[in-house]
Amino acid sequence: MTNFEAPDPGLPVSGTGSSTIAPTDTSAGDGYDAAMDAAMNAPTAYARARAVEQLERIAISRATETSPASDSAPPAFEPPVTALAYDLATPMGLEPMSEVQTGEVRAALFSEGVPREFVAQGYSNLAHLERSGALASDESFEEACRQCRTSVEKTYGAEAQALIRDGIAFLEALAKKHPVLDAAATAALADPFLLSNAANLQRQRRGRL
Repeated sequence: MTNFEAPDPGLPVSGTGSSTIAPTDTSAGDGYDAAMDAAMNAPTAYARARAVEQLERIAISRATETSPASDSAPPAFEPPVTALAYDLATPMGLEPMSEVQTGEVRAALFSEGVPREFVAQGYSNLAHLERSGALASDESFEEACRQCRTSVEKTYGAEAQALIRDGIAFLEALAKKHPVLDAAATAALADPFLLSNAANLQRQRRGRL
């Protein structure tokens, strides 16, 4: 099992789809357009990862030259300025990812504007699910999902069913668009934190937050 989507209106960041992050001026001659083209048309995962690294370096450079973004959005839903901000150090209980796979995961998360806090806590929670045996079989996974929904219902009451639907919609779309996140997005259905926060990201995507 590996890892984990949310958007923000603006530019496409990788060749995996049209999801976006906060708008950035691409008129500067800093190589952004060329790197973007390379990422979108990379013939191999390695080439795409290298192109994404170049985009990250440009993003970091631009971030130091521009004023901070507006703080009108809740901090927990702000995407990072670079994919390198995602801490993907392997928690105990999970198999370590290869360098190429780590790059693909970071690129997928960054292209969707997934908040760093969501990834950090979620990665730890996925490791806990693995260690607990919740992902060991279809039966144990189904039971973990049932317990997850029960927990969400106790916490959110009448709002729970709508929240569960939105969370599932977000995670299913994430897995479909980014196969590298499929296992993590599926496992997230068994974790109350991931499911409820996935619903928030889905609602943000629809402009309801």
